Amino acid sequence: MSNLPTILNSNSDDTPLPLIVAKRWNFPLAYAETEDGVLYAVQDWMRGLSGEENIRNLWAMFKKTEAGKQMLNSIVRLPYKAGDGKSYKRDYTTDKGIYLIA
Repeated sequence: MSNLPTILNSNSDDTPLPLIVAKRWNFPLAYAETEDGVLYAVQDWMRGLSGEENIRNLWAMFKKTEAGKQMLNSIVRLPYKAGDGKSYKRDYTTDKGIYLIA
């Protein structure tokens, strides 16, 4: 039986679902709170769901799919602090964009 209903029902503290999923499956998920709402790091989400460390090709292939094309208008490039301590510009999207990837 899936643990998903338990995860959904445990959202009593208003934690956004993508952050609950990342915590439950133990992967980092960078996010940024903006005037338009919370945006999530696409690469973190894809890495966490797929278990693949290098998701560059996966991300490139996804952008060519119908779901990827739907999501592209919600992509925002924001600063991202990597594990090596350097800052890079990375793709962030809304929760809807994250769900399209899933």
